[in-house]
Amino acid sequence: AAPPGSAGTSGEVGARDREFRRRRASPRAMNADEARKCVAVALRLLAQTDAWNDRDAAQITLDRALKYAEKGARLDPDAVGSEAEGLINAIAARRLDVDAGRGRAS
Repeated sequence: AAPPGSAGTSGEVGARDREFRRRRASPRAMNADEARKCVAVALRLLAQTDAWNDRDAAQITLDRALKYAEKGARLDPDAVGSEAEGLINAIAARRLDVDAGRGRAS
């Protein structure tokens, strides 16, 4: 008899489980996951600059957002490339707005 807790470690179920763990922990999957996280952080940072009071703080936040978007695009262009590129363009447009004084909270 198999020891307690060893169910699913042999045969077809075990092979599927090992394959799932191998794919999940692959560098490619980890890069895609990290790239998605970077894009999500960049989106949150961009949203923080929707309305701003301090131009310098808004510019610093946009710099951080750009770094995260670029990192996401570098980590896995296939997973987030087009989304990251669109985000980079949105950050550039927001930077122009902030530089021109548009979007200041009242």
